[in-house]
Amino acid sequence: MATKTRDLPIVFMSFDEPWADEYWEDLHQKAPWAKRVHGVAGLDSCHKAALKTGGGDFVITVDADTLVRPSFFDVEIPDELLRPFCRIEWPSKNLINGQIYGNGSLKCWPAEMINEMRTHENSPSGTVSVDHAVGANMQKSDVNPRVSLPAVHADVNPALTPYHAFRCGFREGVRLSLGGSGGIHNRTHISRLPERQLRRLACCSSLGADCQHGTWLIYGTRLGLWMTHASEWDFTLINAYHWFDSFWNDIIRHRFGPGGSACPYTDFTWDEARLQAEIIALGQNIQTQFGLEVFDLSPSESTLFKEMEPETLDWWMSDSFGYMYQKGFGVDLDPTRARELFEIGALNGLASSVNNLARMQHLGEGQVPDAQGAIAIYQQAIDMGEIYAPYHLARLLRRLSGDDVTQKRADALQLLSAERGFDPDGLLYKKAESA
Repeated sequence: MATKTRDLPIVFMSFDEPWADEYWEDLHQKAPWAKRVHGVAGLDSCHKAALKTGGGDFVITVDADTLVRPSFFDVEIPDELLRPFCRIEWPSKNLINGQIYGNGSLKCWPAEMINEMRTHENSPSGTVSVDHAVGANMQKSDVNPRVSLPAVHADVNPALTPYHAFRCGFREGVRLSLGGSGGIHNRTHISRLPERQLRRLACCSSLGADCQHGTWLIYGTRLGLWMTHASEWDFTLINAYHWFDSFWNDIIRHRFGPGGSACPYTDFTWDEARLQAEIIALGQNIQTQFGLEVFDLSPSESTLFKEMEPETLDWWMSDSFGYMYQKGFGVDLDPTRARELFEIGALNGLASSVNNLARMQHLGEGQVPDAQGAIAIYQQAIDMGEIYAPYHLARLLRRLSGDDVTQKRADALQLLSAERGFDPDGLLYKKAESA
């Protein structure tokens, strides 16, 4: 047996979001039975208010920055999951960084769990909670207290204003950089975090330059991570919205405003160049201090990465992006930017980037052709085991000289390329035929 989501109470939760009425109207048109709570301070208190407003044994909650897709209202929940201490959630797609996970997820809460949990601002003395504490401490039976279902039925945009983008990013920078589970967190060295968590932290710290206010989300994430691990700052303050208001109004606003960029919902203006410089500086400090690689991507690169998901965000991407700028695939042709990105890959020991640098010098892309300089770089790529470099160097040598010594070297290089896996002329086949 199963219960449809449309047969359960659904409550929209808003606090101070200037777009909240628009998003509430969108939900109410799709689900006329939906109800709303607004202005309740504290996430624990807000969820208890949502349960009371919903008036049932279960309640589905929708965050104020989340747009629910129509498909959600035809979802069937297996009745065996509708247990007193089992929260069901459907991940949302983050429109800024493309990540799909619990941030902004749709959640179906059992009444008993909401009534008994003490989390966020209502955490018991001596516990450190920056998220919903529904882990093992809430487990009342052999039923998993938290079940995530794979389908995506909502989109979350946490960057509708600079302040809300910063606040969301800051909270994620803190939460994703902490150890622990079940909502109870502790500081641990970043290198000890699970790989999946590290990857999500890197993505939230790097992606979004292509979206309105996306840089504020990136800045908030990096700053939250930095303040949590570079000082003894009390990270549980992310549960205190009055602290966020003071932090934003007393420090952040004045640090970057006024300027030429403007928010459509508020009167805040800021200097985007100053914000970008701070993001880059924080990224360098994070990589140096904690060894976490974060990436300063252009809007085009951010878009391309999200389209290429689920590629891993690491320095290999610099080579992929460099090739796109070199050839004009998906971005404007830009040899200078391509060379910069290939140089990043080369510094990280990526043989393909070294080969690409040699090709640019060989062909004169964005520079004066330099055959002798290209030969030296090709040889470096060959020594690193690159597949294509021997073939390209062989063709260059044949054009430069027709003497026997050079031709024999070119033949040997072409055969090496074939043995490494690149054999467009079928040398290995011809060699096998003649044997």
